[in-house]
Amino acid sequence: ILLPPRRLLHGPLFILVPLSKSLPRLRSFLTSLRTSTPPDLPMGAAGYCWGAKHIIALSSEFLSNSAPSKSSSQRPLLDAAFVAHPASNVVVPDDFERLVTPLSMAVAGEDIFFPMEVVEKVKGVLGRQEDEGKGRESEVVVYVGAKHVFATRGDDKVGFERRQAEEAREQAVGWLGKWFVKGRGGSG
Repeated sequence: ILLPPRRLLHGPLFILVPLSKSLPRLRSFLTSLRTSTPPDLPMGAAGYCWGAKHIIALSSEFLSNSAPSKSSSQRPLLDAAFVAHPASNVVVPDDFERLVTPLSMAVAGEDIFFPMEVVEKVKGVLGRQEDEGKGRESEVVVYVGAKHVFATRGDDKVGFERRQAEEAREQAVGWLGKWFVKGRGGSG
């Protein structure tokens, strides 16, 4: 995926690179990767800000029936997913209703694009799905005092911002690693 020059990255990427163009390309790439690798090779993805919408959408999909493996029609496209500081293009509760992939979220406690009222709705949807036995394992970690983009563009000179970015990175690596071990037959 080609990105615009750095000076344009400050604008909303979901306008510059609309979901209608980027999601089909990502889906095609991941489907191709999934169908051309060994079945026990786990696959995960991470999405930050506007990319969270993509990862949440792909976390609700199975491989298409046209995939070569007989059992692939019920195989999730991803084995695990991580998103951080989702942008306002994520629709709650709709985007979370059909998850088939374990999902970890790192959210900012002071996010103007994904405020705590929205985070609480997400927690409600994920909790209800788990209670009904329909949902996959999930976690939502709130980084108190963090602002939008904390996981990728925090100020390294400000101690708590650097720590929160490092903690979010550790959350992503730990979550994906947990499912990758399970995917390879480990106990997790």
